[in-house]
Amino acid sequence: MSEKQLSKTNKRKTYRKYPKKGLVMVRKMKEIINIMTMLVGLKKTTIFNDIIDKTSINIEEFIKQYSQIPQNKSTFIENDLSKVIYNRKSDMKSKLFGYIELINDFGIYLTREKYQNILHICDDINDNLQHFILVLNDSSYRED
Repeated sequence: MSEKQLSKTNKRKTYRKYPKKGLVMVRKMKEIINIMTMLVGLKKTTIFNDIIDKTSINIEEFIKQYSQIPQNKSTFIENDLSKVIYNRKSDMKSKLFGYIELINDFGIYLTREKYQNILHICDDINDNLQHFILVLNDSSYRED
């Protein structure tokens, strides 16, 4: 019988990977702009450009404000929000509705008095997304 040598390692068995601060929320916010520009495609009219510009400015401001949230609170929020599946379908419109749900759920974790600025920015992003979906569904902007 051959004996196998067991090599002893000094690796820590309880190592856990903690997510980086801002990974989920910042990535999702950047995906919003990418999906909006992809949906518009060649139909770049002034109303779509205005909505996308407002949303990108709000998202940049959101990222600045989000970096000021304490590490333990943001890690807790990131862990909870990353567990939820927001879009059940694979089409782009359901992804936009999923981002609206994500932003609404993000507001649950923050108090209105302490984080008034970031919650106001989230409301603006929500309004921009809903306006974008409304204009996208409007028949006068479709090119059939």
